[in-house]
Amino acid sequence: MRLNNRMTIGLLTLVVIIAITARHAAALKPDQVLIVANANSPASVELASFYATQRGIVKRNIVLIKTSEKYTISRQDYQTTIRGPIVQSLLERRLDGHIRSICLVWGVPVRIAEDSKKANPPASNLSAFYKAQSDDAIMRLTVCYKLLARIGQAPDNLPDPPNDRMEKFETLFVKPLPTQAVKAPKLDELILRLRKEVVRRQVKVRFTADKKVRVIAERQLMALYREMYGLKGLIGYVRDTKIINPPDIKLLMAAHEQAENALARLGRPNTPLTLANARGRIKLLKLVGGLRLVAGYKPKGLPVSRTKLTSRQQRARRMFLKTTASVDSELALLWAKTYKTEGAISNPLYRPRRVRSTAKGRPGAVMVARIDGPTVAIARKIVTDSLAVEKTGLKGVFYIDSGLPQRFVKSGASSGYRIYDKRLQVLNAFVSKKTNVKTVMDTSSKLFAPDTCPDAALYAGWYSLRKYVPAFKWRRGAVGWHTASFEAADLRNPKSQQWCPQMLLNGAAATLGAVDEPFLTAFPAPEEFYPLLLTGKYTIAECYWRTMPQVSWQMVLIADPLYNPFKTNPQLASSLLPGGLAL
Repeated sequence: MRLNNRMTIGLLTLVVIIAITARHAAALKPDQVLIVANANSPASVELASFYATQRGIVKRNIVLIKTSEKYTISRQDYQTTIRGPIVQSLLERRLDGHIRSICLVWGVPVRIAEDSKKANPPASNLSAFYKAQSDDAIMRLTVCYKLLARIGQAPDNLPDPPNDRMEKFETLFVKPLPTQAVKAPKLDELILRLRKEVVRRQVKVRFTADKKVRVIAERQLMALYREMYGLKGLIGYVRDTKIINPPDIKLLMAAHEQAENALARLGRPNTPLTLANARGRIKLLKLVGGLRLVAGYKPKGLPVSRTKLTSRQQRARRMFLKTTASVDSELALLWAKTYKTEGAISNPLYRPRRVRSTAKGRPGAVMVARIDGPTVAIARKIVTDSLAVEKTGLKGVFYIDSGLPQRFVKSGASSGYRIYDKRLQVLNAFVSKKTNVKTVMDTSSKLFAPDTCPDAALYAGWYSLRKYVPAFKWRRGAVGWHTASFEAADLRNPKSQQWCPQMLLNGAAATLGAVDEPFLTAFPAPEEFYPLLLTGKYTIAECYWRTMPQVSWQMVLIADPLYNPFKTNPQLASSLLPGGLAL
């Protein structure tokens, strides 16, 4: 039977589509993983080589990028030193249609900072912009207030003072720095408390006999004065205090005068009401009068929004207009040509009913995970533990911490919190009914108490913000996460009490968390993630990315992307998966 050209082309196209679909529907394989390490970090390069050897990943699938070793990177540097080199390498090696997952290793930045070229609110709403800046200044002042209690305590790696003596307070205090207040205090009350505490600390420093302690204390006070009260406050402090090594007050006064003049020029009647000018005004206000001036700043002559929003709605609007993100979540959109960087966008891989690929066979989103942690040794342990457990299968207890947290009960929790809590209960019911995995669920508003969860293999629960509770004796290869904000904001700090670093330090092999405020909608659906994992059919990267609603946002998966803890001991048949999950 002869086929005409059109039919032949059609059949060939169908064959290609079927081939692509079959390749992407199958479980993730080692040759589909690209390992990315930081060439500027020998430990990062070594870890990449180790992981590749352990998983049998060819050298061709390792990309070394030259980027910052810092935890946070600017969006511009992300584009030029991370995304750009990865895209170029994949194209040069003709791997662009083959790689489905990217594994970032220890040494690659984790967080993308707010884009200074982007606005928090839209340009048409300058009032909202100033309100957001004021609110942020108040919350940052709460951190300054907490830091006053640490005056005189020097960090181990204290830098030498710069020539102009205008230092950033972040470098002068012991890490980790205090967190912002959960609820913003009233500005007048906060300023009053600050003034009293500053005076008290000044007096204490003045009568400190230890010269070394006094020197660091004075440096810290100057940095905080500049942060809280700007150059005006710093000049006043230097004038009124006998500092051992004072800065040149004439230079400070000249800088203050220059900033005042620039601020006056922006205040002229003919100055356009643009977002760029508003951003410049805030910068100058911080320089002249510090956070105190920004917190109380009320611009005149701006249109007021007629839509009245609750404080929660206003906060949500500000958050969803932020351009901060995790490197991992942003990198998932490796092949996207253009998209908005403000807030989150829908994940193309979320609960796919069909395979979503670009015209060239590239995945609609790349499954990104990272082998990382508080130390390089912990990151290496993620690999060895994952491989060891795959041979025997993960065994142990599944702990589920349900129960609406007390802080939400007191504040009159919205339906979103109650829905998420219901999800945990649905998860428990499903696993108990469909599998032989032992589950222990706590439905009280309190968390599992310390040392009450032995033999922990899996975990899902909430809500202890940036305060790990040592309730668990983790089995080797354990998987779990704690639903709360900022739990991966300081992943590489062994002293951090956030859940991600502490879970890894205490023995878990895979977890996830947020580098900033993500909101509940950003977390994977637990009642979907764990059933997928229990089938033993999918790697942890596939389970995460198929149940993760959003990308270009705050979340990170810390795990070997190829880890499949139930590969040798499946606990659930694929046919029993909730609707829409099985391919």
